[in-house]
Amino acid sequence: MKFPRLVDRARHSAAEGFTTATIELPGSGDRPRRPAAEQARADLRRALEAGEPVGDEIVDALVLPLVDQAVPERQAALDALLPLPAPGLTTSSPGRSRHNGGMSSVPQRSAFARARAGGPAGPGSGGTDLRLYREKFRRRLPSDLLELRGPAEGIVEPPATVVWSGLRAFDLGNERQRMSLYRTVLAEGMREDLCTLLNHDLLLRLWPTLRILVSTTVRDVWEEAFPELRALADLPAAQPPARRRPHEGAAVA
Repeated sequence: MKFPRLVDRARHSAAEGFTTATIELPGSGDRPRRPAAEQARADLRRALEAGEPVGDEIVDALVLPLVDQAVPERQAALDALLPLPAPGLTTSSPGRSRHNGGMSSVPQRSAFARARAGGPAGPGSGGTDLRLYREKFRRRLPSDLLELRGPAEGIVEPPATVVWSGLRAFDLGNERQRMSLYRTVLAEGMREDLCTLLNHDLLLRLWPTLRILVSTTVRDVWEEAFPELRALADLPAAQPPARRRPHEGAAVA
């Protein structure tokens, strides 16, 4: 059974006239668990609980094998979907495509894979794809972190263009919801979203942990642009917050 968020995203895209499919990541949902990934998750939890920096080897062990399997699956799905007509569009209408997913590193990994395979230069090549992918995030950046004037407390409800399914209201007093909101906004938000949803002081406080939860492209683009974030790179990540028990207050739905 697919995750409800995947189904919600698919229905939202179908309602806008896209031919739609959902793909669970390897090891997710009903798909078989991957022992190596489970071990990497355990190593990640141990490092966070000990307040130690999370090394690249842990991140690579967790992410890269997963993406290596997900990339060809994604490519096969696109090959099957792109020739299909979108409902409501005439044959003379320009084609449209959309890709949503929790693994923002998949396009980046695809670019690296094509580059290693010696793909042709120019549009669609690995190096070009990666540069365009980085440029997408770079163009969204504020000119100064002080432009991030979002709330530091209370309930935040991002627009549907940023969070289109699942949890839609985030309690900034809840550590897990706060981290989830910032991770999502950094990956999906446009410049206006960044400035109205993110808070300068809160971003600085969360960055030592947040930087290991976002994609390497998002992390690198922000740290290259803002020295104050780069200066926090060597600080240990915070211990993951404990989950609230029901009597301690239910999460906002």
